[in-house]
Amino acid sequence: MRFRRAALCFVCFALFAGVFTQCARAAGWITGQGRFEKIAGNPSMGHKYLYEWDLFLSSADNSMVGPFRRLGAPPGQPPTGNGYYRIDGLPAGLYSVYVNQPDFFASPKLVPNVEIKDGQATNLNVDLDIDYSTYFFPGEWTNWGPWTWFQTFKATGTSVRGVSWIMAGTGSEGKVAIIEDNGLPDLRTWPEIASKTKSGLGANSDQWVRWPSGRVKLVPGQTYAVKIWVNGGCAIYKRDKDANSYAHGRAYDQDSNPKNFDLNITVFVDRNNQSVTHTRLSSGPGDFHGELSDTHWGQTFVATGVSLAAADLFAASTASDFDLAWTVRQGGPSGPVVGPAKRTQGAYFASSTDLVGVSYNPGDVPLVPGRTYCIEVTDMQNFTPYLQPSWNAYSDGAAYRNGAATGHDLAMTIVEYTGSNEPKTPDIDGSKRVDFKDFSLLGLQWRGNGMDLSADLDNSTVVDGSDVLALSSQWLRWTGGSGR
Repeated sequence: MRFRRAALCFVCFALFAGVFTQCARAAGWITGQGRFEKIAGNPSMGHKYLYEWDLFLSSADNSMVGPFRRLGAPPGQPPTGNGYYRIDGLPAGLYSVYVNQPDFFASPKLVPNVEIKDGQATNLNVDLDIDYSTYFFPGEWTNWGPWTWFQTFKATGTSVRGVSWIMAGTGSEGKVAIIEDNGLPDLRTWPEIASKTKSGLGANSDQWVRWPSGRVKLVPGQTYAVKIWVNGGCAIYKRDKDANSYAHGRAYDQDSNPKNFDLNITVFVDRNNQSVTHTRLSSGPGDFHGELSDTHWGQTFVATGVSLAAADLFAASTASDFDLAWTVRQGGPSGPVVGPAKRTQGAYFASSTDLVGVSYNPGDVPLVPGRTYCIEVTDMQNFTPYLQPSWNAYSDGAAYRNGAATGHDLAMTIVEYTGSNEPKTPDIDGSKRVDFKDFSLLGLQWRGNGMDLSADLDNSTVVDGSDVLALSSQWLRWTGGSGR
């Protein structure tokens, strides 16, 4: 009897040890910073770090409620202000990382196919996509008085999502325009391809305007300019030109005279086959109607991309730990389910109000351009989604409450993948052979986030070990394994 009991104890201990070891090995973590380059194309000049933005993590196998982190504000610690985040205790597998704060001045970013390994740290800096930036604040500013300023830049993205700037002085109204180089030296003759007005301008803060993707299309390699007009005049923060300045443009005054400085303006764009098709165009979470509290809401939209990338929603709830379940349906709220269902935590925004976000890897939720889909959000208890103001209503869909159409749209961001993520050619330098030059280019782009990511062979938005493996496999095929 004693032997059997000892044997049983040994078996139990072995099972416990095996489970413990497996769990210990499965606990990986992810850490990094949310940011963008202070000077576009020159990461050595540092980054503007995102503070009080929200980062949402979604697992590919949907085995857990997706957690969130407040960038630059670790729980229970003093704010760091450097965009820092860390999420511990993650099972090994693939994830997607989504960063947004629709109330702020910038633009969302999604990083797909993030691999967490057993017992290892994954370092991931989430870098927002920009075509131009000279973000130095506080600092010097331009002379006071001109009503109009220009800043030229060269496009690398395919569409402008938004423009922000920081100025001294206030104005009742301003206008931001994107103008295109027509070959003439006088910028006042350049044609306007988009514009937007902004009221209630303030000093020493990020002023911004935003467009849904596709409204302000760009041709990569073409020169454009941001034109800022402020009623009554203004002074915009600037940085004098030197060897570290933005290399593909400069500031011009209202008479189109070139200046030896760049303006504190940032241009956020589409890149890496991602587009923000539905977005908040003003600060704040949207309109609140307490009588609309319920457990089941949805928002329809017409797809323009080939796969759903991410979505977020402002919502109010009395729950202390608020989260939402996400389901995508084809055709409408009663249509067949497309892709996996997920559940994600809400990030605190204000009293009883959270921003809840979810993300997907390419192909997880396939879309057919031109077809209608419904993003469905549900919870076991009532919650109240915020609504888009009527002037910012989405033209291609409607909000549904328990399957019934309403006269509203949800205050929701929708991000789509715009093209197939086919692997890039390993012949990075275009020499029609895979050789040491290709490895050299990969080394130059390693862990970078600049304009050239031609070595990002797996379209993961970062040049890393996966790209080395992909390139190495092609090298062996080329040399026949001889190493020549």
